[in-house]
Amino acid sequence: MKRVRKAGLLAILSCVVSICGLGQAKAPSSTPSTCRVEPVEYKGWHAQQMSNPWVQLTFIPQNGGRLIQFSFAGHSYLFVNPKYAGKYFPPAAGQWFNYGGDKLWLLPEGNDDEQHWAGDSDVIDDGPFTFRKISDGKECEVELIGPADPQTGVQFSRTIHLDADSPRARFHATMKNVTGHSLEWSMQSVSQYDTSESAAQ
Repeated sequence: MKRVRKAGLLAILSCVVSICGLGQAKAPSSTPSTCRVEPVEYKGWHAQQMSNPWVQLTFIPQNGGRLIQFSFAGHSYLFVNPKYAGKYFPPAAGQWFNYGGDKLWLLPEGNDDEQHWAGDSDVIDDGPFTFRKISDGKECEVELIGPADPQTGVQFSRTIHLDADSPRARFHATMKNVTGHSLEWSMQSVSQYDTSESAAQ
């Protein structure tokens, strides 16, 4: 029987956690709070954005299902590599395309044997994910499902939830075994933050 490993609420961004204390404030009563999911253009990419009055989460499904940007009160927290802005490269052995943002990776990393993930450009990091809007309005939820990786036997999926009246975003990551035998892998959320002087202003 195929074994499925799940990691509940695995990938909550630390920047989200740090502002959750501020998230208890309600929007002005004269303006009903709503959240929405909609297609947008972001730095040349065809993106999907989930937003409410406080935050915007921007996803690039084609580029490994990345959360490419998380913005709170007009401040963008994640690093986006200007070298690759608006671009997509299919998985290519021996390459690594550092788009930036937040994504899921396998553990352990390395080149020791088949029980280590090399971390190069492959379907885990660069494969196109499907994107599905589950809900919007009073609460928003989206789902991103990656391709099955024939090398590791793993398939990633993530659901992200955002309420209309809080900047708190919740992430649920799932790692599925798509082979006919047992596997042992761990998973991690990798976030790249923009620490440049312009980002701090």
